[in-house]
Amino acid sequence: ILAVARYGNSVFGKFVIGKLISSSIVGTITFLFMTAVGMPYALLSAGGIAVTNVIPFFGPFIGGIPTAFIILLTDVEYGIIYIIFLLVLQQLEGNIIEPMIMEDRTGVSKFWITFAVLFFGGVFGVGGMIFSVPIIAIIFYVIRIAVERSLARKGLVVNSMAYRTVGAVDPESNELLPIPEQAPHKKLRETVREWRDRIMKKNKSETENDE
Repeated sequence: ILAVARYGNSVFGKFVIGKLISSSIVGTITFLFMTAVGMPYALLSAGGIAVTNVIPFFGPFIGGIPTAFIILLTDVEYGIIYIIFLLVLQQLEGNIIEPMIMEDRTGVSKFWITFAVLFFGGVFGVGGMIFSVPIIAIIFYVIRIAVERSLARKGLVVNSMAYRTVGAVDPESNELLPIPEQAPHKKLRETVREWRDRIMKKNKSETENDE
């Protein structure tokens, strides 16, 4: 319990603080760009982008689409420039700004992060979307502890990377057995050629029998 609590405290703290910092940077860049170009609603757009950017994946779209629509109604040219700027900014934020701020990764794949955002967002609303990544990271951490303890009780290797090429485990000696080699799959061209040769041989044999 203490180990999970410490891990949860670390993940929540780093995730929330890192997201707030990166969102503030994104909001500031948005405000400065819109002010320099002379776009309307600079403060409103920057504030909406900064607040919704806390939500993983879907946050930029939640904050960017309404503000882009408002600017398009005011000025189409500014609206197009704003949309292009947001696309570039989100790539910059996702690939450079956020990785530099976040010291450690959560260790959760993008698929499960997307699943967590959709699931917890549907159940708990916006708060669930914001805290979905730390929650799923803690769930995975608990599952990992349970699996490692179960393997240790059975006398098996705890490191999961050791099972990448394992096909089975010997129940008596607990020896890790490799995946049996499988015959390589035939290419479609080879299969068609064999099928054609088989038909030709069959037709030839039938012809010889008729003669």
